[in-house]
Amino acid sequence: MAKKRKLYVENTVLFITSRVEKDLPFPAYPLINTALIGILARAKSLYNISICHFVFMSNHFHILAVVRNPADIPNFIRLLKLESASAINRICGIRQNTVWNDGFDDPIVLTYDKVIDTIKYIYKNPASADLVNSIEQYPGLSSWSMFKKKEYRKECVWIKRSQFYKINNLALMTDKKQKELINNLAGDKPIFHTFELEPNAWMEGFIEYKDNNPEEINNQIIKEVIEEEKKLEHPKGVVGAKKLKTQHINKKFKSAKYSKRMLCISSNIELRKTYITYFRSLTQIAKQAYKTIKNGLCNILFPAGMFMPGGEFLEHIPPNLFLT
Repeated sequence: MAKKRKLYVENTVLFITSRVEKDLPFPAYPLINTALIGILARAKSLYNISICHFVFMSNHFHILAVVRNPADIPNFIRLLKLESASAINRICGIRQNTVWNDGFDDPIVLTYDKVIDTIKYIYKNPASADLVNSIEQYPGLSSWSMFKKKEYRKECVWIKRSQFYKINNLALMTDKKQKELINNLAGDKPIFHTFELEPNAWMEGFIEYKDNNPEEINNQIIKEVIEEEKKLEHPKGVVGAKKLKTQHINKKFKSAKYSKRMLCISSNIELRKTYITYFRSLTQIAKQAYKTIKNGLCNILFPAGMFMPGGEFLEHIPPNLFLT
């Protein structure tokens, strides 16, 4: 199957999602949360990307991010998935096991209101999935606490993949025992990376709202998340934080929900059509360029914002070029 074409434009907003191949390999243990935030901080230290909001579920993650260096997006996600998969496989004592599905979804969010809807969707995800009643109760990893408390910087221990080993009965360990285990895994000279959440970064791309107060916008988002969570119905109840923290690694699970892949998210239909037309035109140019390269002509440039064979990204394009 041919790989899906990617188009990245500096300072635009992406809604990034990736799912595991099967089961629930990332339960909400303190060790798993520590490993994931450490990997996230490590990846962010290596690649230029602004992380605005995120949540990690047992079988997928959602990240709202702003593109800084377009070439860094696939490398950032590749490192995040590679390191997290390696950590889980070592903890489980499994070798050569595929954890994540290939690729990831990353539609561009084109309108201000849809960015806000996406942020609320991210934080309501645990409650919408009947795991807990609210994001406040969710024991898995998310940026909610940092966002709500306005604590945007955090020192995170990075546990190298080589430091993980098979751990039996992790689900039965208390939080205290897992913290001791984390210290043991980190070693005598633990490595820390500073993770910086940038919840206001997405606002830069919407000039019409440049005079709005970011704090007021964020407070309104928090208020609406809480209000909308209260309206969610849970006919069979919720799993609850306690069960989520003692759930077995790789618990058998088959997702019944698969969202349709999208190129963009927009409340403006004409803007959406314009972007899709622009994207498709670049895809055709890239397709012809690829054929030319296969025929031996190597001095052919791909369209700006797209990747050449081998993953090389040659040019950046200014935001909203497709509107001109």
